[in-house]
Amino acid sequence: MECPTCFQKIIVPQSPATDDVALIITGSKARKQRVPTAVTNLGTTTPPKKKFPTAAIAFVILLCAAIAMVFVFKGKIFKSTGNQTNVQTNQTESAPVVTAAPVAAPALVVAPTPAATPAPAPVLPPVRIKAGSSAPFTDSEGNVWLPDQGFVGGETIERPDAQIANTKDPAIYRSERYGMTSFSYPVPNGKYTVKLHFAETYEGITRPGQRLFSFNVKGQEFKDFDVWVKAGGPLRAYIETVSVEVTDGKLDISFTSKMENPQINGIEIIPETAKPVVVARPANNTN
Repeated sequence: MECPTCFQKIIVPQSPATDDVALIITGSKARKQRVPTAVTNLGTTTPPKKKFPTAAIAFVILLCAAIAMVFVFKGKIFKSTGNQTNVQTNQTESAPVVTAAPVAAPALVVAPTPAATPAPAPVLPPVRIKAGSSAPFTDSEGNVWLPDQGFVGGETIERPDAQIANTKDPAIYRSERYGMTSFSYPVPNGKYTVKLHFAETYEGITRPGQRLFSFNVKGQEFKDFDVWVKAGGPLRAYIETVSVEVTDGKLDISFTSKMENPQINGIEIIPETAKPVVVARPANNTN
């Protein structure tokens, strides 16, 4: 039966078969207590109220808070994790990482523009003139001598049979100009070696001092020049060498007579950049 007070199911034993009115009723619980339904004034029943899910809401709030914290501090969290990973990676590397230094590009070097220099003056080839000759002449070294030119005044003569000593080219001294007053030849300005060739071939001169004259080569004076004395006798070649500097575009030589006429057999004008021709001289020549 159901208890009218607690609404629990109880089991009541069966009454004895005696006529004893005094009875003691005992019962035992038949099952778990059932939740009673509410009774309204109208006699209708309503189900009991459900408990509010506080624990579930609290869990959802905590979860949202955790997600929010991760979103706000994700930069620091991931940065710290990355730094730790880099530290661990660096600690596990056995060999140091060598980074090549950047190679600088070569600087562009601009060569300075050279200053304009004046063109060098033209170099005159050696000029060789065979005095008294009417035709060109080629010597033993292959040098070509021009015929007589550049003189002022005087006469020319040739002695083709003269036997000239002290030279490899006696033909140079077998013609001469005598009695001239000057010589001039146009040359570029510069320094030159001038060679004057002499030999006493006139049979009228028989001893020293019978022919004396002076000559001036671009300011350098040679006074009382005696070919016999300089050459060491007649029919002997002699060369007087003079170094000069031309500044007016011409080489000038003047001749002045003292006894007999001045005479000359040949003239060489050699720029200092050219190799001069070596001509044999007498043993007693100190020039």
